[in-house]
Amino acid sequence: MDIGSRVVERIAEVAARRVDEVERQPATFGGGLPNATAKVAGQHVRLDVKVAVRWGRPLPHTAAAVRSQVAEQVSELTGLAVDSVAVRIVAVAAGAPAPAAIGAGDEDVT
Repeated sequence: MDIGSRVVERIAEVAARRVDEVERQPATFGGGLPNATAKVAGQHVRLDVKVAVRWGRPLPHTAAAVRSQVAEQVSELTGLAVDSVAVRIVAVAAGAPAPAAIGAGDEDVT
């Protein structure tokens, strides 16, 4: 059974979103994040996954978690041997704004 590269790409994108530190970004021009590209050759696949990471998260740890999650899910769901998963962190998403200091801007103006 042949599995198309687009099917593998979608599985990889969903798997990458399951990593807590990965931030989903909607498509603007081109495509949203996470975004995956797969090269399927026979029963082997090589993946390139682009992700956005939440501000303050450790990048090496996040890349390793994405690599592991994607490889595991693609292999489990397709039966393909995952030869490599290249993870590229292409954006850092700002988290929630820091709370304002107490009393800052609270003065009454009369």
